[in-house]
Amino acid sequence: MTDPAFDSEERISHCAKQYACLVAAFQYADAEFKQRFRVQMDDLLDQGGQLARLVKRKRQRQLPGDILSSVVGRRDIKRTINASEAEAIRSYYSTPSIYHLAVLSGDEMAGLADCMEGWARLSSSTAVL
Repeated sequence: MTDPAFDSEERISHCAKQYACLVAAFQYADAEFKQRFRVQMDDLLDQGGQLARLVKRKRQRQLPGDILSSVVGRRDIKRTINASEAEAIRSYYSTPSIYHLAVLSGDEMAGLADCMEGWARLSSSTAVL
């Protein structure tokens, strides 16, 4: 069985890709289509936001109680943590957020996509080594 959080992350990514496509097409659309695009973009942000909250809650449940209270309260953890606890904290903070896309212009989003593509290429080439 697949991990529901992973499935949700894939769905967040899909929402983000659809949102980016609408942003790219927005400048070329006539007024009627622009209004439709705005509605679709808002819907995609809402769907992505709901999915992100689902992933965040699942990751929150993976944190031990004392670490959870420190993370949620944004306080220092008062003890040494092991590798799996550190990974759970990293995972909690790496929950994707689609809402950040709404503040980017089309050009900024294209630049971000180029940056991500470059990182993906770099990551895949170093994985082969």
